[in-house]
Amino acid sequence: FATDYRAVVDWSGPDPDAALSALTVLVAAWTGGAVNPPIEAVALHDAHPELMPDGADAAAITRGLADHLASLDLIEPATRLYDEAMQDAPAVERAEIGAKLAGLRLAAGDNAGAVKALDATYTDGLPAATQAHRTDERAKALARSGDRMAALAALGGDAGGDAGGDDARARADLYWHDSNWGLAARDYLRAAESQPEGDP
Repeated sequence: FATDYRAVVDWSGPDPDAALSALTVLVAAWTGGAVNPPIEAVALHDAHPELMPDGADAAAITRGLADHLASLDLIEPATRLYDEAMQDAPAVERAEIGAKLAGLRLAAGDNAGAVKALDATYTDGLPAATQAHRTDERAKALARSGDRMAALAALGGDAGGDAGGDDARARADLYWHDSNWGLAARDYLRAAESQPEGDP
């Protein structure tokens, strides 16, 4: 792929479908690797919205760009693109994006904003992995706000032997910060025991 997208996409040519195809391929390259600086991809996205596909394809490209920006800690442009991707998205996708927005708000030190992002995208019947991600982000936001008891409640409190590894580790971290060494050790052990064999 060319470093300069203008050498690939003919904005004014007679074949807009070819330009659209080129744009889609280029954006896929940007979201999947460091072919071009990601901020150029955002500039391309913003400057030529008419060349974006409609519906789910456009949302997927926008979300992919946001994921890539978020992985590089480019919080504000990633947030803007996640907000855009949420428009007209199904409830489950909105919930998934809400968890990612919460993570960005936490990275920016905005604990209240993280909780707000989760509350605004709440829905029932989420896949287990999505729900676990949202629960973890909510617990982090509450803990960093100083309300560790609410964070523990968000994680299910003392879930006994049914705790998943991620929840057990998150609870152990909270207990550790409260100097509750016995409960911290118990849940760190549970987290280790629930880890699949071969994982570090």
